[in-house]
Amino acid sequence: MLTDATIITLAEAPEYTETCARWAFEAWGRYNPENTLERRIQNFKQHQNKNALPLTLLALVDKKLAGMASLRANDGVRADLTPWLGSLFVDRAYRSKQIGEQLVDAIKAKAASLGFEELYLLTFEDSLPDWYTTLGWKEIAKDSFHGHPITIMKTEF
Repeated sequence: MLTDATIITLAEAPEYTETCARWAFEAWGRYNPENTLERRIQNFKQHQNKNALPLTLLALVDKKLAGMASLRANDGVRADLTPWLGSLFVDRAYRSKQIGEQLVDAIKAKAASLGFEELYLLTFEDSLPDWYTTLGWKEIAKDSFHGHPITIMKTEF
């Protein structure tokens, strides 16, 4: 079921910085022992850009924060590849409503507008590569991040 989201930048709504940081910390903090919630907050403050990396896009549904996705130069692995889709997260109340797909499309469009022709991501979850494949992504490598196995994927546009 499609729920149409309004996509804006975190720069346009910086009041959501701490929520984004908390979501990221709770979802992926266990994969990087160096991360703290405070460090995530500082990181997302750096994502308050509209047309420069790093940036974060927000999905709003009825003026409520439903999800986020980031575009950054690197996601902590493979410095030879850029840019990266990162921190794709949809609040549990808005899952299965195609908010994630809308955020991925918006990140791809933003990357294209900044002159990029390809985009990378990494995922820790075994089930997500299949979902990304349905969106046109291709697996390009298996790797590890702080000892955790990851799948690296790529899309071109």
